[in-house]
Amino acid sequence: MAIDPKKWTTRTQEAVAAAGESARANGNPEVTPDHVMVALLDQTDTVIPATLKALGIASGMLRGRAFEAVEKLPKVQGGQEPRMNRELSNVFQNAESARKDMRDDYLSVEHLLLAMNQRAWGCPARNFCARSSRCAARTA
Repeated sequence: MAIDPKKWTTRTQEAVAAAGESARANGNPEVTPDHVMVALLDQTDTVIPATLKALGIASGMLRGRAFEAVEKLPKVQGGQEPRMNRELSNVFQNAESARKDMRDDYLSVEHLLLAMNQRAWGCPARNFCARSSRCAARTA
């Protein structure tokens, strides 16, 4: 599946740009879900902080764990611009599936959070989709 930034919300575009800039500044050859999670959590005017709070997840703790993971990534000097790694590509595929399930027109930061909920950041968000009031797969 091709990734189409024209179908992303402004906040998604900003988060991905910030993640790419973070990878570039850190000398990381790839942009990872950890870069994107840090960028998402740095956006205070989105649904992400309230969603995490409702789930009982400390956004500061989550950001700290993602940032620690970024700090441990390999670094290179010079070379090409960082590119999306396979895991982040899978996140975008899952986010696109969530977007379609929710019948939304644009891929939003909420879709990215849904797609990343399976990551092992030590948070209880494993069943986030089932708790989301907008998820078409919700059974409650």
